This record gives sequence, structure tokens and C-alpha cells, in this order.
Amino acid sequence: MMGRVFKLGDGVSTDAIIPGRYNVTTDLAALGRACLIEARPDFAAEVKPGDVIVAGRNFGCGSSREHAPLAIKAAGVTAVVARSFARIFYRNAVNIGLPIIQCDAVYDAVAEGDSIVVDVKSGTIESAGRRFQGEQPSAVALTIMQAGSLVDLIKTRGWKAIEESERQSGRSLRAMPESGPSAEDAPDSLEGELTSIARVREGLSEVVEFREPHQGERNSAPRKAAIRTEPMNSRPKEG
Repeated sequence: MMGRVFKLGDGVSTDAIIPGRYNVTTDLAALGRACLIEARPDFAAEVKPGDVIVAGRNFGCGSSREHAPLAIKAAGVTAVVARSFARIFYRNAVNIGLPIIQCDAVYDAVAEGDSIVVDVKSGTIESAGRRFQGEQPSAVALTIMQAGSLVDLIKTRGWKAIEESERQSGRSLRAMPESGPSAEDAPDSLEGELTSIARVREGLSEVVEFREPHQGERNSAPRKAAIRTEPMNSRPKEG
């Protein structure tokens, strides 16, 4: 599916993606409406299914709340492509089924509003007649994203699906629960899903491969997120 580019800058924190005061609900539609509500007030009204966020370095830094990727997904964003991701955000995005690809080259090659096509399975991005190769998600990450979320995967296929993906990729889990949740244990509400994801996170310490961030990209949020959209002549001043 072809979408449009929504371009953001470096150090976009989870607080910028969805401020804490909007995290008092488990209503997905409400979370989607609050996505980037302060950093980019027009975002929720302008974004359409198929659109893609293209961001700079350390996207999703700050707190570990799952609400941030949930808000992006609920707003209708098809994928997030960034130069680098905060580790916890990357993991949460995979767990809730938000397609994400790390690719440095695409950032300077696209502008706000450009047409873009993202193939998460292959890690390729096409825009403005050019093709870019991003980091292909691991087999386990793809399995989770294709199922819709980690909870959906466990609910429909159980832990065996993760084990099969691990065998295909030649990697093994550092820690696997002795008995994963069954389909009967899977939650039916978003609130239950957030709780379930938190419970299984420790057992997935080796599910997703991460690149260690470069110096200066550590998972700490600035006091004021430096968010840049296109076109813009200068970056906002730090507060």
C-alpha cells in the first residue's frame, strides 16, 4: 500500500508521541486521536491508513509505556521508519504489531508528503523512484507483527509459533516460560493485553535483535523533544 511521509526529527520521546495525561484510557480510538497532539497538533486529523512516519535517531526514547506505539498504530500509521529506535520502544512496537524498520539512508532522501511504500518483510522502502534497504526484522518479530500482536499470536498459535521462528532463524531464547499462556488465558480487552504483554516481556529477552545505539543515542528523553517536520528552516530551540 502506498502512503505519504510524515517526517519527524531526532529524539522523539514517548511523551511527545502521546503525553502522559492521555494515557488514562484503553480506548484505541482515543489514543489515536491523541497521537502527537502537542508535538504536531494536525497529525491525527491529517494521517490516513497507509501513511508512514519517517523519523531521525532514537525514536521512542523515554518511558516504557506501550501506549506510544499503540497510539501510532491506532492513528492509522502503517509503519515507522527511523534512523534508529530506542530499544524499549522497538520491543513494544513489535509486541503490539506496529511494523517498524530501521534505515538511515531514507531519512535525507524523502520530504514531508512524499509517496512511500514499505515492505516490512523484506525491509525495503521505495520513495521518489528510489529503493532503500533497511534492516530486515528478525523472524520472530515478523511472526508477531504478522499475527497482529504478541497476544494475538499466543492466542491463536501459542508459544510454539515463537519457537518455530527461533528455529528457522537459528537463534534461541535466553529465557522461555516453562508454560506459556493458553488461548483461554488470552485477554479480550486492551487493558488486559497491556498487562499480558508486561508479563511475557521478560520471557522474550532475545526475541528481537537490536543494534546497540551509537554514542548519544542512549534511551534517555530530553527535557523537550527536538521534533522537526518538513518543511522547516531550523530546528526548535531547546527549552
